[in-house]
Amino acid sequence: NAAKKSASLTIVAGISADHTGEAAWQRAVALARDVPDSHLHVLHAVQSFEEDPTRALEEGERRLKPWVEERLEGDPLAERCTVHVGVRPPADELRQLAVDARADYIVVGTHHKGGIRRLVEGSVVHDLLKDAPCSVLVAMPDDFDSRQASPRIEPAPPKNAAEPNIANPHVYRYRRSLRVNQPQSTVGVGQV
Repeated sequence: NAAKKSASLTIVAGISADHTGEAAWQRAVALARDVPDSHLHVLHAVQSFEEDPTRALEEGERRLKPWVEERLEGDPLAERCTVHVGVRPPADELRQLAVDARADYIVVGTHHKGGIRRLVEGSVVHDLLKDAPCSVLVAMPDDFDSRQASPRIEPAPPKNAAEPNIANPHVYRYRRSLRVNQPQSTVGVGQV
């Protein structure tokens, strides 16, 4: 199994019928294309309140399979892609498929629900993260706008570089990014 893991990945992508599904799709496909011979399992969970969910499964297949085939037309990844439709709650379906497929990653999109909305409507990502059988990658939709860059603050260098810069407490609230294999200034004890 270790040899298999180094040579390829098994990826389960949870696809919903909105922009979050598209974000998950794009991330999962990019990941599968980056690692040769990776396998992609695309899952859509449909709601079915009927005693016999056959119609819901058939409708899900009728929609999902052509959607995937159209996006992978002429792509070698199409040969290593399997479509799945389930009727259980999405997090349950994703967990079980990840176990069955021995997945390395589960890729899902998010609506980025907060507080009360997540409590009332639930969150697939939140439910999935509780006990996922493998790593989970949460794909943010392109219109996600809550990302803000940290303010760029470079504190004055300490008088004695061997001592921490305690005179400037804001040093402790911001990170300092250092490039690998390039000369850098010394960072004092306790500084980030």
